[in-house]
Amino acid sequence: MNQLNRISLISPDDPNYQKFYKMYLEKRVPKDYFIGFPFKGIVCCPGCHMHMTDEQNVIFSHRLIDLISLGYKECDACSPLGNGNESQAVKGIIRNYANDIRHDAYLRESISALGESYALAEKWFQNQHHADLHQYLNMKRINALLEEENHLSTETDRIILYHRFWTPVGAMIGCFIDGKLCLLEFADRKELSTELLAIKSTIKGQFKQDDSMVSVQLYKELGEYFSGTRKKFSIPLASMGTDFQLKAWDLLLTIPYGKISTYKFQAELMGKSKAVRAVGRANSTNRIAILIPCHRVIGESGELTGYSGGLERKKYLLEMEASFSGEELSKIE
Repeated sequence: MNQLNRISLISPDDPNYQKFYKMYLEKRVPKDYFIGFPFKGIVCCPGCHMHMTDEQNVIFSHRLIDLISLGYKECDACSPLGNGNESQAVKGIIRNYANDIRHDAYLRESISALGESYALAEKWFQNQHHADLHQYLNMKRINALLEEENHLSTETDRIILYHRFWTPVGAMIGCFIDGKLCLLEFADRKELSTELLAIKSTIKGQFKQDDSMVSVQLYKELGEYFSGTRKKFSIPLASMGTDFQLKAWDLLLTIPYGKISTYKFQAELMGKSKAVRAVGRANSTNRIAILIPCHRVIGESGELTGYSGGLERKKYLLEMEASFSGEELSKIE
């Protein structure tokens, strides 16, 4: 089973929500689910009495990491990370890792220096939570970064509003400046914290979590896209990059829904026929996923390569678009 098949979140707009909400009120939610409390930002195990309320918009998930990706914190009382003697030891290791690297700009290097105990924690986390420990730690660091930004008292005229979105392919984070979308990324992307810090540095602004007209519109349009009723987005974009990157991303916007292109063809259109790898690198640095459709570019041989959101997502998006367009994927010429 791949990671996308494991993604599951039951929110108020899910057909199964009323069934789960009834079980929640009757305190009989299955033990293999976690409960998220949006107003508190807390995730609990079923049966935890610290946060049990009659909230109308609690959410449920098979995987702890999916709720962490939406910014939730684990409840200290019921400890959804794990219980039992073995879990206590590994949890201590994982919490130490999360604290040690939450401010480290070089997560990969930090993890490689953690020692043999990391392998034990990684195996335990995969078995217990059906997810990658590296992604979990990365999300914890991103959540800490954004939470600290929210509480900064520094006054600035440049506010970067951000909002989290749930989609069939997992959680995404959208960032907005002056009413335009400057980032839409999967919450588990390894380079996300680097991208957020780069935007903050470029704009010289401060992140604040809040809704806006454009974030509400994006939520609506993403829902329509995944339901097959929207093929073009109307959200204003504020891409930030070099002239070469901006040109590459502009060309991505010309690839029609349900069609695919190749890195070679993209390079030729840019007048840089020998710069195929450079085009691939430019596509990989695209910070606005889905709306700037870098997932529609494949290798010359037809293989799915080079998608920073993961090849499983790339395959899902292409197959979904082909299904809704009613025809097989074909290359643009």
